[in-house]
Amino acid sequence: MGQLQLRKVTTAQIAEEIASDAYVLVTQQIETDESSREQEGSEELVRIPFSAFAASLGCDLDFDEETEMLYLVNAAGQRIGLGAPVVAGINGIQLYTEIDDTGTQYLIMADQDGNELARTEFTVTGTGGSTSYVCRLINGMSGTKLSYPSGQACVLNYEFYEFYGAEQTSVGANAEIFVKTGTGDYELKRSVAIQQGSNSVPVTPYLQTGTNYVKLQVTAGESGTVKVLVFTINVVDISLTSSFDATQAYSASISFPYRVTGRNIGKTMYFKVDGNEYANVDIGTAHNIQLTQTINLASYGHGDHVLEAYFITTDGARSPSLIYDIMFDTGGANPIISSTFEETEVAYGELIQ
Repeated sequence: MGQLQLRKVTTAQIAEEIASDAYVLVTQQIETDESSREQEGSEELVRIPFSAFAASLGCDLDFDEETEMLYLVNAAGQRIGLGAPVVAGINGIQLYTEIDDTGTQYLIMADQDGNELARTEFTVTGTGGSTSYVCRLINGMSGTKLSYPSGQACVLNYEFYEFYGAEQTSVGANAEIFVKTGTGDYELKRSVAIQQGSNSVPVTPYLQTGTNYVKLQVTAGESGTVKVLVFTINVVDISLTSSFDATQAYSASISFPYRVTGRNIGKTMYFKVDGNEYANVDIGTAHNIQLTQTINLASYGHGDHVLEAYFITTDGARSPSLIYDIMFDTGGANPIISSTFEETEVAYGELIQ
């Protein structure tokens, strides 16, 4: 896991650090074996020279070892604000400043995904400090560990911003996608110019069945600052099929046959009727197994009802859904119209594929 270590830095000490080319280094460990937690090595996220780090805040830093709180210190040696906790054991820590519409300035602490951990209002007084660049790369996914069925599209969403002081720059950036599998080296797969704000990049063509490490590296167009997000994407070979006949009308319970494939991975099957969960079944790690689910439609009444079936693996991969429009005939006077198409609404003249 990435850890950021901070200590009190004075102007005199900054001069000494510059001479020795010291910097704050933020890294994260890359895991190659989820079960044994063996570590393949560390991945550098960002390195910040002490001089630039202190100058961007315009004041000195004071780290209280007893309380593990980070404080800003003005030229008079006074602590500013309430302090922010230094959170260890997360994948990277970002520190940046932000000014709201009222002109209030904040020191923000966030994790690697851009999720805010703490903020402290402060006003910089005294001498020293200068305006500098601040860049933010925000993960738009549910996390950095993802799982997808083989063949399903995988698109990474993210946001990127570059500021000079309180002003956002007007230039774009360059995004690069690097991919590696196993213990091999990262290979550059794609390089594309992007604009600041929300962006997305498809990575499906670069993924193989199994564990893939995908590094999104964005280089700011004006400052040249490099920001990195690393994703662990597990591609699993799973499938769900059924021989269920939805062309006939049913007047009682239905038996829904289905076959599930997926080696060495836990699976839970879900059944929904008219959008509401009817049942879920723990299948375990069984592979290529034929099962049957009984569904009683008596309580749903005469008419057509939509049955949806799918399963989710223990690491979050979801199979494609099987959807059927079932005719449940209890002898009512109203006719039943059923369709084999998944679409429930179409515009006049629209072609249904």
